[in-house]
Amino acid sequence: MSTSTERVVPSSARTGAGPDAVAAPDPRRWAALAIIAIAQLMIVLDATIVNIALPTMQTALHISEVNKQWVIRTSSG
Repeated sequence: MSTSTERVVPSSARTGAGPDAVAAPDPRRWAALAIIAIAQLMIVLDATIVNIALPTMQTALHISEVNKQWVIRTSSG
């Protein structure tokens, strides 16, 4: 054990902020939210396009029900 009487002071106390001080939110959080929202929109849009085009694809390509299910499964991830 150290016999030093030096006290550890939290960094918030050194900067003059109180113990209940809250750090400012990162301004890039809105950009991250926008990117995530656009990515989710693209995923849903892709699934919608495949499901709408599926009957025409099945007729034009002469695919079976099993292959139709395979197309749905592979397009959804």
